[in-house]
Amino acid sequence: MAGSILGLLYDQARRIWFYRWLIVLVAVPLFAGAAFFIMRMPKIYEAYAQVFVDRETATAAAAEHVSLVGGNFGSGYVIQKTMLNDNNLHALLFRINPVARNMDRGALANATAGLRGRIRIDPDQGDGFFQIHYQYTDPVRARDVVKMLVDGFINANLARNRVELECAVRFLDRQIAA
Repeated sequence: MAGSILGLLYDQARRIWFYRWLIVLVAVPLFAGAAFFIMRMPKIYEAYAQVFVDRETATAAAAEHVSLVGGNFGSGYVIQKTMLNDNNLHALLFRINPVARNMDRGALANATAGLRGRIRIDPDQGDGFFQIHYQYTDPVRARDVVKMLVDGFINANLARNRVELECAVRFLDRQIAA
């Protein structure tokens, strides 16, 4: 049994050795073509940040047993729409490219769509953290864009939290009065 297996391996090794130049003539151009293709690919850098979003806001706590909508409704959707709406992306585009202020509506829409296409927001995996990814050929610009997105999100949430807290206080006062 072992002799027949070794005999088969020996026969296969002889066949491979017989066609070695054919194998080399096929492998070398394939390797050279793959190396050339890889060397011509542009370098793309990815910057990312994690943002923690607390689901237990003042409004959610106040309306816990009164609300018709569950507590986790749309958190990922809200974050994505907040960060990737046209107003925020236009402001970001104007900050990273001052020439964009002189663009017409069509060019501005194309530039905004291109910016939106390079941004990816990974949804919450249950721990409250969202990841924001941005890919670009310049690593400094990729980092700056992610930093600007996070800063804009934090500023928007601070203003929204103030408003939500005031609404929660009014809601609780109305409930106490009732």
